[in-house]
Amino acid sequence: MIFMISKRLFINFIFIIFAYIVIFLIALNIGKSQANFTEIVTSLFDENSKLRTIVLESTMPRLIIAILIGMPLASKEIRSLFHL
Repeated sequence: MIFMISKRLFINFIFIIFAYIVIFLIALNIGKSQANFTEIVTSLFDENSKLRTIVLESTMPRLIIAILIGMPLASKEIRSLFHL
């Protein structure tokens, strides 16, 4: 059985994924390190960078956990609002 989705639902899904990526990148820049986006990206490829350690061991896990916890909570709230 093939699962068919509407065009509107697909566009909404793409928009939500895009919004998550943008929010993830913005949240990656916020912190005490005061580093801009290009410094963060270049530090990810430098194995001896202190900023890489901060991003990979502190900031990135917190963001991933926040997204993974927030998605089900948001979907439950939307379902309760629209009685789906």
